[in-house]
Amino acid sequence: MLSRHFTRLWKEATFHLNNKTRRILAITILFMIIAFMWVKSSGYQVYTMTRDIDPLASAPRLEAVNKPWAQNKVEFLKLKDVLRSSLRQMIAIVQVSKDVNLIRRCHETHQCQGVSPLRHYGTCALVGSSGILLNSRCGDEIDASDFVIRFNLSPQSGYTKDVGEKSSMMVLNTVMSGWVEGSINGAGVARPRKDSKIETANNTILFIPKSRSTTYYLQHSRSLEQTLRKQGINVIVAMGVPTAELTRDERRRQIWEVLDKDHNDEDMPSTGLLLVEIAITLCDRVRLYGFYPFARDQQDHVVPYHYWDNFTSVESVLQKRKHPHNFAYEFELLRNLHNKGVIEHKIGPCNNNL
Repeated sequence: MLSRHFTRLWKEATFHLNNKTRRILAITILFMIIAFMWVKSSGYQVYTMTRDIDPLASAPRLEAVNKPWAQNKVEFLKLKDVLRSSLRQMIAIVQVSKDVNLIRRCHETHQCQGVSPLRHYGTCALVGSSGILLNSRCGDEIDASDFVIRFNLSPQSGYTKDVGEKSSMMVLNTVMSGWVEGSINGAGVARPRKDSKIETANNTILFIPKSRSTTYYLQHSRSLEQTLRKQGINVIVAMGVPTAELTRDERRRQIWEVLDKDHNDEDMPSTGLLLVEIAITLCDRVRLYGFYPFARDQQDHVVPYHYWDNFTSVESVLQKRKHPHNFAYEFELLRNLHNKGVIEHKIGPCNNNL
């Protein structure tokens, strides 16, 4: 019945067209249907510059956003001890420019002590990328921290009043570390070329946490450091070297387990979440800025995905089937740690009363 109805509508719509034109039109429509079905099934995310926001992106209502925060030292130290034990069994932060024998020993016997560029710090600030930072005036507070961690070569110039200008460590996820390699080597270019984005890593520790333990990757990272230094970019490149032969699922489970033993480890923990755990083991106090995955703030105002552009990416953030990370769930974990007095998770304006 439906087929007959469709055929009648098709004949009426194409009554004045010749047979050749009808065939072209039919083929065009068929290709459009196939393309639509492929996009839908593949999970391909279309980014847009429009500011229209899906209602699903509304943030959960938080009653205590601007409530004064106080550290619970007992809870903080308890989690610090658990994380130190857990992370020690999983990852070592290795400075790749150290003695070759030390790096080989780290790779072959997992004896990585003494090769990390990191030490103990007082107050640490982790600065994320969310547009929630715009008009926050958190720059002075961030810069007053002893150690400032930023991600994926995020810019500071033009945004310093909100995000600060101090950078102690620049962390790269696997996608961005590959981009740096391509940009530096300049595929098809006779000599390495300089990119202004890479210059944001100047005078920092450039940390690639999710890397492999093979000698090739250790040597490759050392070569990257040497190339950057030749271009006048002063960096110390560090890698996250596995200290045990863990599968990908085991590594996921270990990151999740400390924060939520019942979590479904099919979600890939983000680089940001891993760095929160690492920071707790290194610092006396941890503050988070710009860790906000939702496209609307607590006053229902639009929040760009990044503070430096107008992109919005609702589905990739909230629908984990289209994204390897479940940022909405990670947000809940961070708020839980905030409410327990373990970390200070800033999502509102800073009052600059340090």
